[in-house]
Parts: sequence; C-alpha cells; structure tokens
Amino acid sequence: MDRAALLALTLLAFAARLLRLVESPHPVGTDGYYYVVQVQSLLEQGRLHVPDSSWVHLVLAACAGLVGEPVLGVKLGAALLAAACVPAAWWLGRQLGQGSTLGAWLLAGWVAASPTLTHLAGDFPKNLGVMAPFLGLLALAASKRRTGWGCAAAVGLALLAAMAHRSGAVLVLLAGLGWLLGWLSQRRTQPASSAGTSRRGLLAGLLALVFAGGLFAAASASLPALLHPDDLARLQGSMRLEPHWPAPWGWLHLRSTHPLQLLELCLPWLALPAAAVLFSARPRRRALLLGLGLPLVVLVFPGWRMDSLDLGYRLSLLTPLVAVPLLVLAAPPWLAARPAAWRIPARLAALGLVLCARCGVDPHEGPPYERYSAVLAAIPRPLPRLLVAHQGMSFLYDHLTGQEAMAWAPEAALDRRELGRVAWGIRPGEWLQHAPVELDLPRPQPLGQGYAYVREDLWERFVQAARQEGDDDLRARLDDWRNPNRVRPAHMLRNRSGR
Repeated sequence: MDRAALLALTLLAFAARLLRLVESPHPVGTDGYYYVVQVQSLLEQGRLHVPDSSWVHLVLAACAGLVGEPVLGVKLGAALLAAACVPAAWWLGRQLGQGSTLGAWLLAGWVAASPTLTHLAGDFPKNLGVMAPFLGLLALAASKRRTGWGCAAAVGLALLAAMAHRSGAVLVLLAGLGWLLGWLSQRRTQPASSAGTSRRGLLAGLLALVFAGGLFAAASASLPALLHPDDLARLQGSMRLEPHWPAPWGWLHLRSTHPLQLLELCLPWLALPAAAVLFSARPRRRALLLGLGLPLVVLVFPGWRMDSLDLGYRLSLLTPLVAVPLLVLAAPPWLAARPAAWRIPARLAALGLVLCARCGVDPHEGPPYERYSAVLAAIPRPLPRLLVAHQGMSFLYDHLTGQEAMAWAPEAALDRRELGRVAWGIRPGEWLQHAPVELDLPRPQPLGQGYAYVREDLWERFVQAARQEGDDDLRARLDDWRNPNRVRPAHMLRNRSGR
C-alpha cells in the first residue's frame, strides 16, 4: 500500500510541475535558454556549447531527445529531477522516524508540494539536481546500518550531489564536517558498550567521505565547472560585509514570491531553535543534527551580502533542503507512537497538497523573450563572429541563429572589428555626439525597443568619449546590466579550452 501511494505521489508531483512549466512556450527564468542551447548542442554535435561537468545536462538532453524538442525536453527533465526527490525524501523520513512512516510521508509530502522545488525546476535545474542525491545521502547517514554497499552508495550519492552544481559540493562538505563534529560530541554521551560500534560507523563514514572527496578533487582538477579553490575569486567584488536582512527577506526585491513559498523559506527560523533544543535533549542524534544544522546556519546566515542575484539567492533557495528534515527530526515522539493512526491521513494530506507545487514559479513572469526575438531578428546580416548581448538575450541568440554570443565584454585578444554588440538605452543624439565619425566605422543600426546594433570597436570608443563628458544619466545607462562591461573572470574559463 505504501509503495502504491508513494508512486502515485511521485507521479502527481511530476505532472503538477510539468503542467506548470509548459504554460509558457519559452523556458522559465533568465538562464532558461542556456539549458536549451546546452541540450541542442549535446544532441546535434555531441558536446556541450559551454563545457560543463554537471550530469544534469545529460538528463535534460535525454528528455529532449525523447520528445524531440529542446525547450519541452528541458522542462520535462526539470520536472523529472523534482519528482526524483519524492522517494528520496520518503526514504530519509523513514530513517529519521526510526521506522515510522509518519516522518516518511511528512517529508515526501513536503517535496511533492514544495513551491521552492518548483522554483528551482524553472530557474535553476542544476541546483535542483543536488537535492535528490543529497536527501539520499542524509538517509544513509541517518541509518544505523553501516555496510560496504551502504558506503559505496554514500560515495556515489555524494559525488552526484557535488557534481550537479558547486552548491552541492559545498553542502556535502558542510554536512560531512557537521556530522564529524556531532559524532565527537555524541560519543561522550554513549555508554562504553556501544563505543566500538560507534567507532566502526564513524570509520566507515569517514572512509566514504574521504574516498568521495579524493575522486571529486581529481575530477575538479581536470574538468570544468566543478567546485575548485579558484572559485574563491568569484566572491571577490560580489560580496560586502555589512548588516543585512537574512534569507529570505533579503531577496524579496528580486522577483515576486508567492506567500506559500515565502512561508516555506521561513522554515529555517523554526528549524534552527528546534535543532538547538534537540542537541541537548537527544544527545545520541548529535551527528545527524549537526550534519543538518551546520549547512543550514551557513545558508541562512551568510557573512556577506551578495550584490549579484546568482550566489546568495540560490543559497537561500536551498534552505528548505535541510530545514524540513530538521523539523521532522524534531517531531515529538508521541506522533510516531501510533503510526497506524496517522498513516491514512498522512497519505491523503501528501496527495492533496501537491497543487501547492504550482505556487513556486509563474512561467509568464520570465524575461520578454518575444521582444528579445524581435530585436535579434533586426540585426543586419551577415552576423558577426561573436555578439555581445545581455543576459537572457545572449543564449536566445545562440538558440535562434546557431551563432556565438556572450553576456560579457570581450577579452583584449579578440579583434573588435569582428565583434558586434546589442547596445541598450543610447539615444540617437548621443550616438551623433559621442560616436567618432570615420569612414571605416559603420554607424549604429537601430533595432527597436531601445536597442541598437553597433560594432564593438565603435562601442568602446563611444563609451570612452561619453564617460569623459560627465553626464551622470548616460553613465548610469552605460553601467546598466543590459550593457555588459565586465570581462569574463578567469575562474569561468578554467578547464574550458579557451572558452
């Protein structure tokens, strides 16, 4: 009976998210066409357009190959990744409840109904790929059985979580460190008779983590887009040490958030004090408590305020991944004392709450891709060797034309005469005033919607002249995100063969 209900819940969670995502003909989110272009390139050329070691691209490409359409394939794959979290959460809940199915249904029901999981499916599929293997890894850590097969499975799940996205590697590292610190505190409270068993469990867990860490370090040294010490440069210039509202309040201005998702993102503020109480009340579970609590503290209380959408926002979306298991672990023992009384209501509640999954993302609130398409269609032919266009437009250009684009300023070694740029917000009179009038430089071409096409060498000379003029309004438009002016940082090119 449990298996049939779990299968039904998994299928309903898959259907609810897929139906939500396909309400728009375009992918969801600013990076939506990045995944589409990656899938297209993998299916047509056998390699990724942007070298990346995340296995999530393979899942999305397999789904796209199955349906024969990359946009639908990406959405299908994202819904599948979210659905895979349901049985993983059920397994974890069973371990946290020490055999009771109540915790299993609580966690599985949360995953099936989670608005934040739907948000990740729409905007950040690689971050979503972290969740199912990480939940499975937590289930193995919560299990009292330590076998050779279990350690092998832990190594595999740790690698899957770490190689889905850099945030997964950080979570695995923090969870492993928390588990070790918790075990060192926990062993002081254990009777001598269980010390030998505990040491064997610790040794097995440490060997699994060290082996997984060694494999990951070897992969990171030679493969692109995996967590690496060079990634510390990514934080430079994008964080400021200053007081700020912690997650989720610090990110409310970035996009509209449904009240149900906001409520879900507030769960860490219940989980953290609950974990503090449990640390004293249940000393034998300290390894698991710190294995969940340390990552949660880092996710909720970052010591920085991120200027960019990317890092801090994604970290805040991962908080339910560890907060909800902590809350299930904190459930009072009397809930599990009569599992038969809760079994049917828990199943029905889990099945009924699936519709809440629709609240995590609005597919119609994405970038104005129709407008971007019209702008790109107006670019004069022949197309440039490389186009500079802002985020959201650059990968759409790749998708529509098969040509190269990037949302960064070009490196110094690139020939500016072969590069084009979609510039935003420059008025016709400003072009006439600041653009050099020379026979060998083509004039800017209006594209509509406030955009213009300009060769990169003319753009750079225009920017230099305009900045000397001292017009604050024009400078603000030149520094707008729709006019990329930062060169790609070196860490983005690591192990990418010059890309």
